[in-house]
Amino acid sequence: MTTSLHPYISKFDEGFDVGKTQEYRIAIQFTLGGFSYLIMDAGTNVIVAMESYLSDDLTDEKDIFNTFEKALALNKLNGKKFQSVTCIIGNRNYALIPNELFDEKESSKYLGFLHTIPQNGLVLNDNLSENECHGIYSVSNCLIEKIKGIWPDAKIVHESSIFLRHITKVANLFATTRVYVYVKNRSFDMAIFKNGNLSFFNNFKFNTKDDFLYFLMFAIEQQKMSAYETSVCVSGMILGSSEIMKLCERYIKDIRFIKNGDTIKVSEALKEIPSQYYYIPYQVLQCES
Repeated sequence: MTTSLHPYISKFDEGFDVGKTQEYRIAIQFTLGGFSYLIMDAGTNVIVAMESYLSDDLTDEKDIFNTFEKALALNKLNGKKFQSVTCIIGNRNYALIPNELFDEKESSKYLGFLHTIPQNGLVLNDNLSENECHGIYSVSNCLIEKIKGIWPDAKIVHESSIFLRHITKVANLFATTRVYVYVKNRSFDMAIFKNGNLSFFNNFKFNTKDDFLYFLMFAIEQQKMSAYETSVCVSGMILGSSEIMKLCERYIKDIRFIKNGDTIKVSEALKEIPSQYYYIPYQVLQCES
């Protein structure tokens, strides 16, 4: 049963036109607990729409997609064709395998060592050439079939792969040690770069702000780093005024939000939305622009 539709965020530019969707690019992020989508006008490179739905009732990928279809219908976007469609998978069933050890035929075996693969799960992989590794993950066959049923040419990618690709480019600009964090729904990805090279990556589940700080500090200390001398760059569904950020600021000298970039712009209607909220779909659209 689909959940009732009450968007957490719903912003459309006044010039948004459902009749010209073939001139738009859409990046859709499916996560346990909800979904978001970002739409960009390919002609102007301007983000013209964003919607985000969050609900504790959205725990099944089939239900999430059905609710997503209802949201599209409400905005008269159901059945519409777009210039490009990228579907972003957001779950914790993700692992990194170095290229020298990777064999695509063994992907299920690799992932099975770390995670339980659902019975109807399909194991996919993203080539992270910047880090000389592959990100492997599972997604339900049902979700893939529903996506491809509407948009046969849709690209599928995991949100952690997008996160790693972007921060690798950012980290290469600096010769220092930096920590990057992407906050999800009750979990966060954490990557550490030393001299521009990825030295640590993991996902941590948390329930409280104290859990968050514990895992963050634990990983920093395990990497023999000092929280007082290391920059921590944050993105995701978190505000600077949140209790998590306030707590972290007591122990970390330099904690800031990651900048999205400037290849594409955001329309006036969306500028009040914190840019870290749409960090992942923004990076997808930025790469396509």
